[in-house]
Amino acid sequence: RNAEISRNEFVRLYPYLPYQIDLCIDIVSGLRLKRGAQRHVGGSNRTIIKQAQQMLVNERTKLVDAPLGTLVTLDRVYELLEAGNLVPSETTNELNAVAGRLAANPRALAAAKAVALLESVKDLPRTVRNIAAVLHPSVSSPSLVRETEEAMKELERAQFVRNTEEGYKLLTVQEKTWETRRNGLDPREADRNAIHREVVKEVFADPKLRTHLYENLRSFRLAVTMNGESVEGEGDIPLHIRLASEEEALSERAELRSKSAEKQDEIFCSAALPRTVRDAVAELHRSREMVAEADRLAAQQKLTAEEGQCLAEEKNRKELIARRLKQLFVDALSGGVFFFRGVERSGASLGASLAEKMRALVVLAVPLLFDKLRTGVLDLAPGDVDGFLVAANLSGLPRAFYHEEGERSLVVKQGASFVPNTSCALCRELMEYIEREHSYGNKVTGKTLESRFGGKGYAWSLESVRAGLAVLLRAGSLEIVHQGKKYVRYTEP
Repeated sequence: RNAEISRNEFVRLYPYLPYQIDLCIDIVSGLRLKRGAQRHVGGSNRTIIKQAQQMLVNERTKLVDAPLGTLVTLDRVYELLEAGNLVPSETTNELNAVAGRLAANPRALAAAKAVALLESVKDLPRTVRNIAAVLHPSVSSPSLVRETEEAMKELERAQFVRNTEEGYKLLTVQEKTWETRRNGLDPREADRNAIHREVVKEVFADPKLRTHLYENLRSFRLAVTMNGESVEGEGDIPLHIRLASEEEALSERAELRSKSAEKQDEIFCSAALPRTVRDAVAELHRSREMVAEADRLAAQQKLTAEEGQCLAEEKNRKELIARRLKQLFVDALSGGVFFFRGVERSGASLGASLAEKMRALVVLAVPLLFDKLRTGVLDLAPGDVDGFLVAANLSGLPRAFYHEEGERSLVVKQGASFVPNTSCALCRELMEYIEREHSYGNKVTGKTLESRFGGKGYAWSLESVRAGLAVLLRAGSLEIVHQGKKYVRYTEP
């Protein structure tokens, strides 16, 4: 809400701040409607005039005796409204309970009073920052955001308030019963691991994190595992994530460095999970269990209206916790330590965002894991290879078949015509492998070739492999057997 303050407005309305005039009128109107009274037309001025007069002289507030610079706060407004019997009795009883149980923390009681009044106001989020603002005690006071945040946490722990999509709210008797049941649902270690795996999978479902284009040559995907279990199995570069507490992660680094030196084709990541992750995982588990149980009751038409309201709020809370947990995992992975071929690299050294870090790891690994990548990078369109096999001559082929370097050109000029270049690097790699396998007595299939040259050391596309085989077939270097029939000449259908 607009909270700009001019000098004249401040002087004219002190000890109220300008925004508080409309806010206090909205609070009183909301409380009257809760009690079933009709909103009085034209009663706003009388309401605020009476409240301002009472704010100065009432024994509960007595701002007339306060030091200059003292401001109206919502806990003081609550005192006046309670004295005027405008606050519902259940709210008064709840705040009396807060005063009894949290007597040592007056800030918590003040925050609870502010929440009780703000619940009557529409379109004003009851956030920590807003609660701190309506409790700001004087013009010389520093920000109360940190103290208010601690007070709200204490109120939450004591089950007096709950954080919803609209912000904090006081709990009803039904909601307290719901919270008590909910807090008894602690996750087992297997439940925690399942949530960890699920969140990591969701994080790496983002294409910006998992798939990265390398020098406009080819995209590479990360094959992600977490604590030894596959999360996103299909991929070109294995990324093993080890999640542990901050203490355990520190002690595991030497082991991961050694393992990365041993398994040189794989990247390892050690991510330390702060205590907040453990708490958030427990909260998500509780929300899911409560939602599942309530949904079952709803299907059997055994859910009361009050429980239905609790279920709706629980579903919102579940989504909120899930989003927060995902961000906590992103932060933990960003701050992790990465190991490749025995070398340790901090997350901070690899980039700002997690996507930048993953890209940096791919750029680091590709030249070492796929050193023959460039040999098989051909700009082939669908049908180019088939067209090569049926072309009457090789002078008008797509550009992918020609290269200024003879080592990389699939066809070369010989005299007045072009001929297949079986000496090019791509054909040579294919032929050497085929001959070696045949000498061992192994059968070479298309699937074998796709797997071999699409993987470690190469990462060639299937079309590039087909192009090399087509060149070798047309040159008479290969024969192909399909469904029992042998093909030697490329002109055969």
